[in-house]
Amino acid sequence: MVVPLKTFKKTDVSADTWTLEMPSGLGAAGSLRCGAKEAKNFQPHIFRDREQRHLEGPLPPRQSIKMSSSKVRTGQLWGKSKDDLKKQLVDLKTELGQLRTQKIAGGASSKLHKIHDLRKSVARVLTVINSNQRQQLRIFYAKKKYLPLDLRPKKTRAIRRRLSKHEATIVTEKQKKKSTHFPQRKYAVKAEV
Repeated sequence: MVVPLKTFKKTDVSADTWTLEMPSGLGAAGSLRCGAKEAKNFQPHIFRDREQRHLEGPLPPRQSIKMSSSKVRTGQLWGKSKDDLKKQLVDLKTELGQLRTQKIAGGASSKLHKIHDLRKSVARVLTVINSNQRQQLRIFYAKKKYLPLDLRPKKTRAIRRRLSKHEATIVTEKQKKKSTHFPQRKYAVKAEV
């Protein structure tokens, strides 16, 4: 259904002012005031095309989003398998995406408060996945000669450059003989009374 547009009509205000009467069905404010210059450039077919696009068919039904019941508790995640965690992560991300589109479309503000909780839930699931992965890597590299850099203890730069306990206690053959043959002497001092 196309609502016919009303044309320009001259108002009593002044000779150079025209008023554009908009159809009431479009939800417009009523009339649009413009000068004579703008009135020449007015193209009513643009408005008509917009109306047709808007009125062609009913709007698509809003997607019914199945909201997760509550926040994700980390304690419940540790027992789950990797596949379950991945599935839960996908579900949470799709729900978050839907809420973000609703936010742009102007959805109910009660649902928009869930965006924060969903972001934190996604972070919790990712944390559990990553820590499980690191745990498995630690087990795998336990007997190996070298550890990956991110699995080594961080400590400080100076401590990392220090000699190891074994390296620090190494003594040359000459020094070893010297210390065994000429050990630290212990003297008894006689105290005068």
